[in-house]
Parts: sequence; C-alpha cells; structure tokens
Amino acid sequence: MLNKVISKEAQALGLTVTPEEIDNRFYSPAPLREVQDFYYTIYPKAQAEGYNPETLRQLVEQILSFDLNDRQQQALREYYDVLRQYIAEQVLRSKYLALFSKSVFVPDWEAALAYKHTNETFDLSYITLPYTLINDADVTVNDDDLEAYLAEHRSEFSNKASVSFKYVIFDIIPTREDSMEALNFVKEKKTKIEESGRDSLYVRQYSETPYNRGYFPKDEIETMVADSLFKVEPGTYIGPYLENGRYRIARVLDRKVLPDSVRVRTVFLNRANYSDVDSMKLKMDEVRAAYEAGTPFDTLVARYSEDPSSISKGGDLGWFKPSNATLTYDIYRNLFFQNTTGDVFESESPNGINFMEITGRGDEKEMVKYYILDRAINPGEHTRNQVYAEVSRFATLYATPDSFEKGIEVFELTPRIAKDIPADAYKLPGINVSARDIIRWGLEAKPGEVKMFNNFEPTDDKYVIVQVTSVNTGEEPTVENLRPLLTQKVLREKKAALLMDQMKTAMSGSSSLDQISTNLENSEVKTANGLTFNTQVIPGLGKDLAVIGTGYGIPKDVISDPFDGDRGVYIIQKTDMIEVEIPEDLSVLKSQMENLLNNRFGNTLLQYMLDNADVKDTRYKYF
Repeated sequence: MLNKVISKEAQALGLTVTPEEIDNRFYSPAPLREVQDFYYTIYPKAQAEGYNPETLRQLVEQILSFDLNDRQQQALREYYDVLRQYIAEQVLRSKYLALFSKSVFVPDWEAALAYKHTNETFDLSYITLPYTLINDADVTVNDDDLEAYLAEHRSEFSNKASVSFKYVIFDIIPTREDSMEALNFVKEKKTKIEESGRDSLYVRQYSETPYNRGYFPKDEIETMVADSLFKVEPGTYIGPYLENGRYRIARVLDRKVLPDSVRVRTVFLNRANYSDVDSMKLKMDEVRAAYEAGTPFDTLVARYSEDPSSISKGGDLGWFKPSNATLTYDIYRNLFFQNTTGDVFESESPNGINFMEITGRGDEKEMVKYYILDRAINPGEHTRNQVYAEVSRFATLYATPDSFEKGIEVFELTPRIAKDIPADAYKLPGINVSARDIIRWGLEAKPGEVKMFNNFEPTDDKYVIVQVTSVNTGEEPTVENLRPLLTQKVLREKKAALLMDQMKTAMSGSSSLDQISTNLENSEVKTANGLTFNTQVIPGLGKDLAVIGTGYGIPKDVISDPFDGDRGVYIIQKTDMIEVEIPEDLSVLKSQMENLLNNRFGNTLLQYMLDNADVKDTRYKYF
C-alpha cells in the first residue's frame, strides 16, 4: 500500500534502484533482519556459526541454478525473489525520504525562540474552578448541541477506525498452596535422582531450565548460588531455594580448570556426497596422509573441504566455549580435554567427518559443570477456580452498560482507561500478550457493551472484563457513531461557559486575585513557580497546557480574562518572569533541533502521504 504510493511519487521524480544497490544491501556485513532470517532458513547450520555474506553469495548462486519444476526448489527461489523485491522497496523508500530529510533547516530565530522556551522561567498565581463542580445531570445536552459541535470541529475527528475502552483486570496470582506444590515437586524429583542416579534423565524431563552438559566459568552462570557452586564438593546439592518465581535445586557435577575458549579449523567431508561411509573414510585417509606429508592446512581446506561456510575462511570455525552445548561429545572432548594448540584429530558424526586442527586456546579458568532442577510457581487448578468464581460473579451481576461502574465500586477495583486505540493495534495497557481479540470485538460492539476475556499465556495469566466507551468506525463522523465522545465535549463546553460567567461576575469591581477568590465559592488563590514554556505538568495542578501557554504570553502583573483548559476554568496572573540573554552561538542547539526533526520526519511524512492518497486500511477486520 505505502510502497505503491512511494513508487508512484519516485517514478515521477525519476528515482530508480539498480541491481547493484540491491546487492549491496542484500550482502551487507550488517544485513537487514529479513536477510538474516532468509540465510538461517536456507542454511540452518549457520545458527551456530553466525552470519557470513560470502556464504550467502554461494548459496544464492545455487538457488539461481535450481530446477523450477521441483516444488521445494521453486519455493526457495520465490522466497529469494520476494526478498529482493522487498529490499528494492526499502532502498527506494530511503532515497525518497532522503530528498526531504536533507531539506530540514532550523533558522536562527527559531533556535533563539526554542532557547527562550527552555530557559526562561515564570511564576503564576491562579484561581481555578474545575469542571467537576457541576454535575453532568445538571447540564442539558441534546442532538442539536451535538450536531452543532460536530459541524464546528469536524476536522478534529479522525476518519481512522479506533476504539476506546474501560476495563478491569483480575490477575490469577499463585497462592501459598501453589508455592508449596512447586517446592514439593523439586524435593520429590531430587529424591528420585538420589535413588536412581540418573541426573540428566530427570532434569531433561522435569526441569524448566534446560540441561547443559558443558562447563561454565562463574561470570557465565546466572543464578544466585553461583558462588556456592565453586565452593562445595562435586556431587553436592544446593537448595531448594527461591529465585525469579521458581523453586530450584542446583547440583555440582564436576569442576575443572579449562581454557575459556578454543579456536579450531576443519576439513569437512559431507556424508551426503558419498555413496557409502567407507568411501568417505577412504577420502579422509587421503586428507590425513596429505597433512602428514606436510601439506598446509589451508591447502587441504581448498582441495578437500565440503563445508561452503568455512572454505572461504581457510576452514576456520571460530572460537568455542566450554559452555557450548551444540558440539558433539567427541569434538567437545577433543577440544577441551585431550588436545592443545597445534594438535589435529578426526571426529565422525552422522553428517560426515571433520579433520580438525586446534589453532588457539584462551585463558585457563576454573569451570563448573552443574545443573538446575526447577519448577515455576504457577497458579494451580484450585486457584484458577477461585478467581474464575469471582470473575463470574462480576460478569453475572455487573456486565451491562448500566451496572459496570457499580461493579467496579463494589469489587473495589481500579479501572484502566484506553482511549482511541487504533484498529490495527496489538496492545492494551496492563495486558502483556496480544489484545487483538479485545480490540477486534470492540470495533464491532456498541458503546457501553461489556464482555469478559481471558489470557492464559505464560506471561499473562488473567481475566479481563472490558466495556467499550466509544467506537470510531472510520466512516464519515456522525453524531450517532461519536455520541459518547461528543457528549463529553459538549458537556465540558457548557460547563466552561457557566463557570466563566461566575468568574466574570466575581471579577467585576475586583483588582486582585484575592478579591476575585473572595467573591467565588469553592476557590482559592494558588501558586505555581519555576515554570517554562515547555513545562508539561504543573505542580499541584497536573497537565493543562492552556495555563502554560496563557501564562507565558501575558504581561507580568496583568490579570487574565477567564479561559477554559483541560481541567477547568482559570483566571491567572504572572507574578514574575526571569528572562534570558540569547547566546550568539546557537549551532549546537540548531543541530539538536535538526536531528530531532529528522528523527520525527520519516513516519510523519509517510503517514501524510497515506492520508492524502485516501487509502482505507481495513486489514484489522481479518486478524
């Protein structure tokens, strides 16, 4: 959608993307995430070796020679073609945006104004009458009022679909009984291990922390008992102990002094390239004979190796740590226990045979081999049933438009408010997993409707009872589809008019804020000091930018006319203003402002392009 808009604009400007530009991005040493995903998908072995652009080139050459009558090979070719098209679109987008970002300029007068807005301070005295002084029921709002407000403020209402919610969350929190269940579980499995002696079997089957047969230095061990692992005798159990919401038992299996890493290179013979194992072994005999005859290892790699990822690096596989659990036992044993720098060895696996040479060893460190058997403290069935009973009672008694607020009060819950959530959003505050089901339902519901949802994910165990407060369908704004929101707007406007009339009456014949306050009920003179034009929150009042803007602009000691803000109606007086001298050199500030504009620029421009292209995005209806 956006790419089509950009492509049309770029074509009119004569912008193009060459195959060389695509290649530069495709084979970059710092690739796009999508390129890395492609690389690891077509070459899974690279997960352990890391990304290599030269290997990617070789793999792409193979893909380009594929037989497109083969469905699997055709799918890989299509994957490659789609990825190149995606990169071309990204390059074109970058070029197009660069035309605008290079035009960003902050003039001296704007930098000077920004300096004043940040550094000039002022003090205010003020009187406020909050809107809450007037009950909603005491103000009459009819459809004519709503129509008039919408006609005057139509541009303020987006034609993008969105929804607003009020909701309460019932967390399913583990109880003491759930905690004891987890503790007893690890104790029971520890007893089973002691009786059977089969540590790895029980840990692999029951522990939530994976079993790793490697050796670890202290700085790689992430548990609170790391120090103890290096003090107790091998075979010792530590715990149970509570850590990160889990009961754990750690056991030391062994301690050794080992190199913290070993570097190795290889000549690899791929089993898939040979008709049988014997012929592969004969080829390896040839490799070893050549090595023993003095042939340099680099030459052996170039002549014999069948591993495309390491050939271009002279067979180098990089550094391996003793904590690396991906190595076969035979390679692990040869690297860390039986050989040293310069030694060679063979290692056979179902995939082939490696002829390896150790080319480097790191510093010697004390290492520990250990495991952790643990169990998370999760809510049990009884706990879930208790919470469900409470939620069901709320849903039965208070899940209607008229009773929802009463239920919040009776259950003493704190409601959450989510305003104008875009139709394609995934998240709601306080819900840590996808809230698509809630948002999608809300867009189809009527304001006031209530529904219960549950999220039984590992990261988000809770029930949510949601009420829709307003829905913007993305259609032309009407009173009907904006009634709750328009009603609040008109209520505030009418309350503001009533309160300002009170203030104007109180100001008649008064020469100070104290006199005005005396003439008003429910008011007092308050102060706010050390404000700047950029102040967002006023101490003791909260956020109300109308107060900041008016206070900054009026002359010192002048009492303002009544004006309305976000929280109520105000009369203010600026009691002090500390002005600043503008520095001659504003180059640093100008550079910061230009960088800020550039950072905001891309998304703002792209959204503006979409808005002007009159694109209607309805994907939210289908996912």
